[in-house]
Amino acid sequence: MAAYLVRRIGYSIILLVLVSFVGFLIIDLPPGDFLTVKISQLEARGDKSASQQIEALKTRYGLDKPILERYWIWASRFVQGDFGESFKYERPVSELIGQRLALTIILSLTALLLTWVIAIPLGVYAATHQYSKGDQVISTLAFLGLGVPDFLLALVVLFIAAFVFNQDIGGLFSRQFADAPWSVDKVIDLFKHLWIPALIISVTHTAGLMRIMRGNLLDVLGMPFVQAARARGLKEGTVVRKHAVRIASTP
Repeated sequence: MAAYLVRRIGYSIILLVLVSFVGFLIIDLPPGDFLTVKISQLEARGDKSASQQIEALKTRYGLDKPILERYWIWASRFVQGDFGESFKYERPVSELIGQRLALTIILSLTALLLTWVIAIPLGVYAATHQYSKGDQVISTLAFLGLGVPDFLLALVVLFIAAFVFNQDIGGLFSRQFADAPWSVDKVIDLFKHLWIPALIISVTHTAGLMRIMRGNLLDVLGMPFVQAARARGLKEGTVVRKHAVRIASTP
């Protein structure tokens, strides 16, 4: 097992190096890039500070060196956590990634929690009330959730948020909090905007998980251990909640 893991990790590292080098090569082949534009803008200024900045950029990114050496400079700094400087924002790339990664994690966890909170109870209800009107309504909504394209749903939700709730839909923050330091007011503003992307992301997953939960629970409800729990005189709610749902929710 250990040898297998070491071999797989070794293959992954080799593949990562090859992919990164090919990407680096493709970016380097065509003439012109963001760095070239930046240098052109500095050269147009013509002052002494611009010349110093140009030399600093050429030295940092090894523009006067062959491509293999430039790739080594980039890769060695990358593994040390130095992702370079953003020319657009004039800030370290690692800092920008860190901010966006934190927001991505918050959004993902919110959408996941919303999916579980909605899908599992509805799936349980649909399974325990099979072929009832409630089951038919839930199943219809699940099929609609699976069938409606995410981009179309996003447009509808954004329209409702903007024209019904009069909400700013330009991002996860209002304009006055976009570049402001973190505070209680900024966190509150984040959660005021977070429901829009979380709802859009969770709809398809909710519909799919609802169908899975319903199907699994229907299978479990027919198993012998469930029949035995009923035969012991346990209430139906206890049988479903403590026995069937625990097994059906494992997948």
